[in-house]
Amino acid sequence: MIGIFHTPDQFLDKSFKLIHPFDHPACTRDVLSRALFETLVIGPSALAQKRHATLKFYTDLAKQLAVQEDKLHQAIGKDQQNILSGKNFLLLQRMAKDAKYNDPHLVQDGFEGALLTGMARDCAEFPSFESPPKMSSAEVMRASKWTRHAVASSSRSSGDPSLDKELDQITCEERNKGWLKGPLSLIELAKLLGPFCCRQ
Repeated sequence: MIGIFHTPDQFLDKSFKLIHPFDHPACTRDVLSRALFETLVIGPSALAQKRHATLKFYTDLAKQLAVQEDKLHQAIGKDQQNILSGKNFLLLQRMAKDAKYNDPHLVQDGFEGALLTGMARDCAEFPSFESPPKMSSAEVMRASKWTRHAVASSSRSSGDPSLDKELDQITCEERNKGWLKGPLSLIELAKLLGPFCCRQ
């Protein structure tokens, strides 16, 4: 073992100069540091008033945006309406903007959903990098003639009856809420969705 010898007093002196990782400024983002500072400085009463005012502002804004929000919901399919019922995407977009969250496509992504094939839209909030897909959307569609049968045939028990029962129960609950349809045969599914389907 190799090291530098310190007397107990020297060791104690050096330990006082150490910085705990949680005390280092790099451990928290500026927005969190400012929030902590404000919480500690303005006091509980002022903080409660500020939170109340913020909630009132966004509650009132949700009422103002209700007609526009309803028009967006009416423009999508009935199945999507069931899933997105009660979601206020225009309000979310405004709240994100106020929080300086840099993603102008939140509303669009909320209504259209995530792309399963092709290139996803860039989100300026995160570092940008390109990761080209292994197959084009057209190639995925062509291959789906065979892959959908492979996916369907791979559906089997997990080997744990309690887990299977729980999954079946959750699936039925989601179906009853209108989030899912089924059970459907492959032929019914192809008529509903077209030649490509995804099982998740």
